[in-house]
Amino acid sequence: MVDNNRKLTDIYHNTCSQQQYVKATLERAEKLKNDPDKINRKAKCKCKYCYYSERWGGAAMTDSKCEICDSEMSFGSTATDKICMDCAKKYKLCKQCASDVDLRNRKNPIL
Repeated sequence: MVDNNRKLTDIYHNTCSQQQYVKATLERAEKLKNDPDKINRKAKCKCKYCYYSERWGGAAMTDSKCEICDSEMSFGSTATDKICMDCAKKYKLCKQCASDVDLRNRKNPIL
C-alpha cells in the first residue's frame, strides 16, 4: 500500500526544486541579456556565457597549456581555461572558452 502523505511530500519537494531551477534559469537569462557586471566581467576576461554560468570541475590540481602561446597554467580543479590571461587580454578573448570576449563574430580572426 502506498503512503499518500509520503507521495504528497515527494510531489511538494519535486515541485519546489523545479520552481527554484526555473527561477535560477530566468535570473541567469536576465543577466545574460543585461550584463549587469560588464566591467568586472571584462576585467576577468570572460564572455557573458562563461561569466554568468556555473562551472563544474573535479577536485584535483590540474595543469594545462594555453592554446595560443603554449604557456603552462595551473588550476585548483579540473575546470581549466583554454587560454592564459595574457593572451586573453592581448586578443580580447574569453580565457575560459577562447571566444571573443564580447561574443562578436570577427571579420578578420587573425591573432
